[in-house]
Amino acid sequence: MLLKWLGERGHEVPLKAAAAVSVPFELASAARRLNIGPSRLYQWVLLRWLKRSLARKARQRGGDGRFLKGLRDFRAFDGAVTAPLHGFRDADDYYKRASCRPYLCHITVPTLLVQAADDPFLLPGSTPGTGELGTGVRLEVYPHGGHVGFIAGGTPWAPHFWLDGRLRAFLQPYMEQAPVDAGPRALTSPQV
Repeated sequence: MLLKWLGERGHEVPLKAAAAVSVPFELASAARRLNIGPSRLYQWVLLRWLKRSLARKARQRGGDGRFLKGLRDFRAFDGAVTAPLHGFRDADDYYKRASCRPYLCHITVPTLLVQAADDPFLLPGSTPGTGELGTGVRLEVYPHGGHVGFIAGGTPWAPHFWLDGRLRAFLQPYMEQAPVDAGPRALTSPQV
């Protein structure tokens, strides 16, 4: 959503910088990928949680959430729930209109994209080429990192996530450019 918004707004963005990690640039492609191999486990867990949450809300409002039981993948869920809830015709319409890839070329604000070549939620060819990126976009594709993993070492109980440091290094210079008197909502110290 952030990247699509940045591309839609172009030069009229009220942000100094932005960052996005493990981006599903094409929603239809990501939905297809989640039906393949071990990624199906993630899809099953997330769908189970979403369906339970929606069924509970439907019961609280006197509705019927039984139709949710028949939704077996994200495409079915998006067609039955996400698309109509947000004014899209169907899952295909939602995937086409909500995907950020067509908007990347219009991003002008400094934006860091961190992707992993081994992301189990993206099909090969899902990551855009440099010709598809706007002047403000820096795309970093690392050989390993999975989906928002980016662990550099440590132990299972104390992993070292290098992504935190990478995002901080990219955003810090823009945080320091904040006006001195930004009003009562200003942060007392930069937090990334």
